[in-house]
Amino acid sequence: MQIHLRLLSAAIGLFLFALALWLAQSGFNNILDFRLLERIPLSTVTGAVSGEVQLKGTALAISTTTSPKTNTECIYYRYLVEKEERDSDGNTSWRTVRDDQQGLDFTLLDHSGEAHIKLAASVSRMEVSTPQLHQSRSGDYRYTEWRLDPNDTVTVFGWLEDQQPPSVNFYVSGDYLPILSTFGAAAERRDIGSAALFWLWGGITAMILASLALMAVFQIHKTLVFLVTISVSCMILLLHFGFQSLEHDVTTGYRQIQTQYDRSKQALTEAQRNESAILNFLLRNRYEIQTSQFPESLYARLKGLDHPPQIELTPVQEQFAKSRAKQFTPTQVSESLILIPIMLALAALLAWFAIRLIRIKRIQENLATTKTAGVTYGLAEVVGVLKSETDASLFQGPVSNEPCTWYRHLVQEKRRSGKNSKWVTISDDTKKQPFLIEDDEGQLRVFPGQADIITKHKKTEKRGGRKYTEWRLSPGDELYLLGKARIDKTKGDSLVFGHDKDCPYIIANIPESEVMFRKAINGMALLSIGASLVFLGAIWLCGVNGSFSSIDFLQAAAISPAFLLLIIGIMMYNDLVFLQQRCERNWANIQVSLKKRSNLVPQLQAVVKEYLSHEKHLQTGLALLRERSQRTEKNEDIEKYMAAEHAAIAELSARIEQYPDLKGTLIVQDFHRRLVVLENEIALIRSGFNNSVEQYLTRIQTFPDNLLAKSLGFKAKTQLEFSEAAYKIPKVAL
Repeated sequence: MQIHLRLLSAAIGLFLFALALWLAQSGFNNILDFRLLERIPLSTVTGAVSGEVQLKGTALAISTTTSPKTNTECIYYRYLVEKEERDSDGNTSWRTVRDDQQGLDFTLLDHSGEAHIKLAASVSRMEVSTPQLHQSRSGDYRYTEWRLDPNDTVTVFGWLEDQQPPSVNFYVSGDYLPILSTFGAAAERRDIGSAALFWLWGGITAMILASLALMAVFQIHKTLVFLVTISVSCMILLLHFGFQSLEHDVTTGYRQIQTQYDRSKQALTEAQRNESAILNFLLRNRYEIQTSQFPESLYARLKGLDHPPQIELTPVQEQFAKSRAKQFTPTQVSESLILIPIMLALAALLAWFAIRLIRIKRIQENLATTKTAGVTYGLAEVVGVLKSETDASLFQGPVSNEPCTWYRHLVQEKRRSGKNSKWVTISDDTKKQPFLIEDDEGQLRVFPGQADIITKHKKTEKRGGRKYTEWRLSPGDELYLLGKARIDKTKGDSLVFGHDKDCPYIIANIPESEVMFRKAINGMALLSIGASLVFLGAIWLCGVNGSFSSIDFLQAAAISPAFLLLIIGIMMYNDLVFLQQRCERNWANIQVSLKKRSNLVPQLQAVVKEYLSHEKHLQTGLALLRERSQRTEKNEDIEKYMAAEHAAIAELSARIEQYPDLKGTLIVQDFHRRLVVLENEIALIRSGFNNSVEQYLTRIQTFPDNLLAKSLGFKAKTQLEFSEAAYKIPKVAL
């Protein structure tokens, strides 16, 4: 990757890291906000004492204002005017022309009495949630109106002033959020909780993407390193907020009980004393629920905060307080559990696609780079220099005019549609010729057809409204090649590289590490999205359960290593399956070659029957050889067959020596030619089989793969070793 792309990745990574911290902290602050509201129980007007208060009742107008659009008498309104605008492509959007709001003081009436609500002074600095009561369109304009009308039911969170009659303002600081809502306390807490959920998820996602950018900066293609990075970073983030949540829930919860207890001493009326006792019970009840579970219980004991101050209740007060406590519902962002399996299913699907994309990179990691002289039949990895077979076989690049053995030529034309423009493909041609890959030990022929070509040679020219782009492979390029080495059908005694539908085929003139990174980065991007969805599912479950305690953060943090272990386990399993199947494919190739070789037996019998019919012992040996050729399923069977074949051919050769007239017959000459070709083929495939078995055995015998191999039943395989008598190519006298 070029240096400017690495610098860009570094800048993006730093931005995403900062964004992750900001989003996560914003989400956590929202969690603290709704937990704060949970610790302000609903009070009656006459029973409330000075301080943070939650009241619910009917809004009675002291005076009214008129809403701009509907001319309705109201206590509060918000008026929004938007204009529809259309761009040159026909896309529409709404632009805000006017956004006004006005609120007046009013009286809140509940069953116990009245309180003066000072809305006018704070309307622009607080959250006012009212229903949308009007929306209309006129031409390109849209008009929307929200209102609080007289006699609407409202809930307020504010500061109760120490005066008579009771008065609530929203500008004194305290442990509350200034809120006026017609939807109720539970709805407001749910909205704040939903925002917290998505802010926190956004922070985790940004942290995961920052880890991906880090991989791009340092060209790290190891999936394990990437997974460990996102696991550790997300764990640290969540554990940090988990500890903050633990500390805040215990210390703030205790402080609010202590504050309410101290304020209860200022109660002047019987109603205030009665309400203070009940509020003390409600606060202690919620605090004890929170600190009854680990690790809050341990932290509260260590800090000496496990016995909050208590106001004694009469039996009647206690019964009433318990009924009030049962009415409280924890903050729930949603009751839809069905979304969690959907998220997990999407994460699993993305992980499956990611593993498929990473598969080729894993194959590269599982194969050792070999010299051309050490290449065996089957999948192989080679590094060398591109050489043309002859100068006459070279092409000229259509854009660069440079000599090459492969090029792709793309012609595109720029076409416009409104403000947008795009490049349309006019032609896309590829030309190729076989070439050689050469190192210090030899060379091998390469057929580039259907290969995945990755090249650094790219040249683009623009002429008129067209763009001409060329990619090429040129003589002298340092090549990295991954593909199947197979028998050269024209010679029979050498290997060539070519396309095979069951094997990856990559030809690149960039380093192997960069090829691996390019193959891995898309898979890691999908894993990032999958991990993000897993975290969203975990956080969503916390929201459905109405709990964002420290243990929830700890459980969410535990998802990181669990996801890490799952993906690593799947990749290790896929690696073992790949190595096992590679052994089985090579074994099948040996079976095919042996089948071809056994088909020579009828030819031997024909020679004997026509020219040596009196040699009964030789005919019996060939019959047994033909029967044994049908049983070559195991290594020892192949060994016995090769030895028997060698003995039969040796005896036939000896008999032919006794009959010189047979040496020149076409059938004997053809037999010998085919025997040599097949013998070379078996030798090459056997070497490939043994190489694949060696790599397979290495993996299943080393930690931690051996644990997975034993638990899933991966059996050891035996290399194919022939005795000298069986392996030596028999000579047929000619």
